[in-house]
Amino acid sequence: MEKDSFNFRYGFQINCRNGDVYRLGQRKEYTHEVIAAGSTIAVMLNMKDGELSFVIDGKNCGVASRDRRLKQGKYFAAILLLSKDDKVTMMNPRRF
Repeated sequence: MEKDSFNFRYGFQINCRNGDVYRLGQRKEYTHEVIAAGSTIAVMLNMKDGELSFVIDGKNCGVASRDRRLKQGKYFAAILLLSKDDKVTMMNPRRF
C-alpha cells in the first residue's frame, strides 16, 4: 500500500496556512490565495479526466493534481481541525 500524509492510498489535502497541496505524502506549492477564517473552500473532482482542483472564495485555483487513479473508486471528504476554535460547515453545491 502506498503511503500518504493520512496513511490512505488516495489521500489529498490542502494546507490552509500556506496553500500547499499534499498528495501521497508529497508537498506541492499550489496557491497563494488567502485562506482565512470565513473562507469557503470547494473541492472539485473531475473523474473523467482524473483531476482534482480547489476553489477558494469563488476563485478556481487550477488543477492541484492529475492522476489516472482519480478516474475510479469512491471518495470521502475528511477535514482535520487543529484548534478548538476551528469550525466547518458542509454545504450542498447544488443549492448555489
